[in-house]
Amino acid sequence: MQYKRKLFFLCATAVLIFALLSSCDKAAKSDKAIVEDLQADSRFFSAAEIQITDFTISKRQTATENRRDTVWITAVAGNEDISCELSYIMTYNLYNSGWLLDNVERDHEGKWEVNPLHGIDEDVINENIEAYTENTFTTMEKINKSTNLANHTDIVTYAATKEHKYGNETMTVEQIFYFDPEDCCYYPASELSIYDRSLILKDAIIGAKWMCTRYHDKFDAWPDRFEIEATKLFQDEDGDMWVTFDISRERNTYWGGNEPVYWGVHKSFAVPYFLEYLEGESKWGFNMYSTEEYLYSKNDGERFTEDEWFCFDLDNDGVGYFTEYHLVENADEHDPLYSEIQQAVSAAFEALERGTVRPD
Repeated sequence: MQYKRKLFFLCATAVLIFALLSSCDKAAKSDKAIVEDLQADSRFFSAAEIQITDFTISKRQTATENRRDTVWITAVAGNEDISCELSYIMTYNLYNSGWLLDNVERDHEGKWEVNPLHGIDEDVINENIEAYTENTFTTMEKINKSTNLANHTDIVTYAATKEHKYGNETMTVEQIFYFDPEDCCYYPASELSIYDRSLILKDAIIGAKWMCTRYHDKFDAWPDRFEIEATKLFQDEDGDMWVTFDISRERNTYWGGNEPVYWGVHKSFAVPYFLEYLEGESKWGFNMYSTEEYLYSKNDGERFTEDEWFCFDLDNDGVGYFTEYHLVENADEHDPLYSEIQQAVSAAFEALERGTVRPD
């Protein structure tokens, strides 16, 4: 009897172990089931809806004693907009109901690539054009798009115009869009690149005046003051455009006492219609050095430098300015007024040292 009881327990134990081992072997997830679990899991790539088209299981560790199955998998997936290679670590645990997927996490040692299949959508470009024509440009039209999928960039080029009170600008605008693999979207760079600027002045500029103060150095107590007025636009026989300016200048010198004495100098000069947009100033300007033959007079003792530009606002008259200032000492020593100017400057500096005159 005792022998039969032992035999019964041995057989029951063997059957139980066999059943457990058999159930474990049958319940182990197949490769196909693993891919289906990954595709359906919410922790799988969430930036866009993509479908797995291929996969590679690089290694798998099934520990029956710990009732755990760990899978290292790289999935090839995508849609019409992106292609991906994504590596994950999937962890299954064995429960009474079978193997259940408990964890899905990115495998940081495996592949992780998200690449665009095309450039920025046309509707996004149109949205940008609409936004810029409301706030920055008068008109804007796409003229080219250069997509570099390898670098995740798309460069859009526009022809743009901007109307002002005194003139109309035309320019080429370049905007770079960068593909962000985290959310699978193109985003524009923070700044636009603008080049090939040109300007056509309007007749409305005639009569516009700008007041400019020109200091000879930062301690200059009596700077020169200019009133510059645009008086005429015209075209010569060669088709070149010219603009005529009147300059009224109050140049001051020191003749004694504690106050400067001013006298007026009035000039008219025509300059070729060659304007340049100064990036550092964000203004259009005339180069004053190029107008020297029209402006300069030996009796003035003043010369403009090559870096000196008269800058003005295309939308408002009022205040203009020069981009560079220089010392009166640079005047030609053969000028008739050279010695008088030197005396005036010396007297001005002496007055400053005495505190009798303060700079503006």
